[in-house]
This record gives sequence, C-alpha cells and structure tokens, in this order.
Amino acid sequence: MIKITVIGVGSLGGFVTAKLIEAGYPVQLMVSANSRLLELSQLHVIGKEPFQVPYQNIISNSQHISGDIIFITIKAVSNPLLFASLSHLKNKKLILLQNGIGEEEQLAEAIDDSNKVLGAISHIKVTMHADNKIEVQNDQLDFIYADLNGTESDPSLETVIREVFPQVEHRPDIYQVRFPKLMVNAACNAPSVIYNLSMYELTQASIAKEMIHLLAKEVRQVAKVYGVYLEKKNMDDILDMLACEDYRPAYFSMKLDYDGKRPMEIEAVYTNLLHMAKIRNIATPELVRVTHILQTQFLHE
Repeated sequence: MIKITVIGVGSLGGFVTAKLIEAGYPVQLMVSANSRLLELSQLHVIGKEPFQVPYQNIISNSQHISGDIIFITIKAVSNPLLFASLSHLKNKKLILLQNGIGEEEQLAEAIDDSNKVLGAISHIKVTMHADNKIEVQNDQLDFIYADLNGTESDPSLETVIREVFPQVEHRPDIYQVRFPKLMVNAACNAPSVIYNLSMYELTQASIAKEMIHLLAKEVRQVAKVYGVYLEKKNMDDILDMLACEDYRPAYFSMKLDYDGKRPMEIEAVYTNLLHMAKIRNIATPELVRVTHILQTQFLHE
C-alpha cells in the first residue's frame, strides 16, 4: 500500500492526516521537536461529521521520512529550513499545500531531480483547537493541483486525495492553481492586518475596500503576463460572500498569525509576487507599498 507522510500537522495537515488514517492509509506524521502531538496518540476532527483516529508513526526528523507521497502543509515561513532538509529524498511525490506563489520552484531546486513536485490549494476552512482537535468550518472540500514540470493529471494520486477532498481538479500549470487564490490572499491579508479588521469588517470599511481593489487589480495584471486571466468579478464575488454576519468573527490567516505573534507569510504571498512582477517589468506600486508597511511596521521583535 502507498505510504504517506504529512509534514506539518496543524489544522490543515491534521485534517489531511485524520482523513487518510480513517481511510486506512499508513500515515507518518512529521512535527516540530517541541510539538505536543509527540506526547499524544489521537487526532479529533470536530464539526458536522466528527470523528477521531489514533496515530503511532510520528517523527520530528526529516531523515526518517518514509512516505511515497509527502504532503507539506506547514506555514510557508518554515519552507527554507524544511526544503534544505529534504535533499536526501528520491523518487517521492511532494505536494505543497499552502498559500503563496513561487515556493514550488524553490522546493524543486533544493531536492533531487528524481522527485515530483506538485502545488495545490484548497478552500477548506479548518482551525486547530488545543493540541489535537481540528474544527472543520465549511464544506468546501476541494483540491486544485498542478505538476510543476508537467501538464498531465495523476490518477493514482487523485485516488488518494479523494479520501480527503472529494472535489479534485487538475490544472495544466502551477500558475493556474496559484494566482486565483493569491488574488484574494494578497488583496485581503494586508488590509486585514493594517486596519485590524475581520473578514466581514473588510467589506464594510471603505478604506479597506479601496486597498483590496487596488491590490487585486495589480495581482490580475501580474497574472495576465503569466498566462492567467482573472476577472474583477472574481474579487467582487468574494467580497459579496464575506459581507455576511457569519464572517464577522473570521479572520484571514496573516491577521491570525500577527495576533498570535507568529511570523506572517509575507515572502510567499507578497515578496515572491513582487519578484515575478519585476522580472516582467510590471509596475505594482500598491503591492510594493503594503509589503513595505508589513515588513517595517508589523513584524514582531
């Protein structure tokens, strides 16, 4: 049977792990050396369909990775250290399931050419409570992926993924996967942090909405030169969805990280995007401005 390793067993990684164990796959968990999961033995998924699963194979040293398929679900801020530790791997499928853009290329540069690198996103909303309780907060169980160096789908991989995300979609290149969600992340995370606003509040504050539309427009301009055509309506639809009281207590991930005094994914969401724009000579003054604000005014000591 296919062996699976999940690197980063937080909310998203915990959900992936729990669903795969429930489906009967042998799953290895890789966590940091100080993770409480090393002392525990079960994952609890709560929400509409609660369940719990036991786990045994848990490691904190990448040299012990044994999976044929490796899900990387850590925050992108930890990528440099992790990628450098994976150079010994051969003939693996590594799936980067996280926010941002441009990280797949960096992973590919750090590891052996015999490995296959895939990028993926999902619109599921999950939250980790305590140390081993994962709350599923919506029913968007989609998984959109692409091979960094290929255009074909991977039916055997999709069989595994459907145990977690029933709605699997393959796209022909990594930019088709990354840019649509990046438009939302890049447009909404900065104003959420800068103006201290929830998802709902972003849609009610004119100053925040103005920033969102400027940022989204610049992302669309960069995406276009990389062959991805995004509509303004896509951003408008997201704002219409968030203009609901249900989203008053909900926050974008960078705001949650800032409030939790954790590093924010500025490089993966903003810096990499600015680099891509610079390569193609695309002017992005608002992206430059908000990135500077985040880097100079909102970094924890």
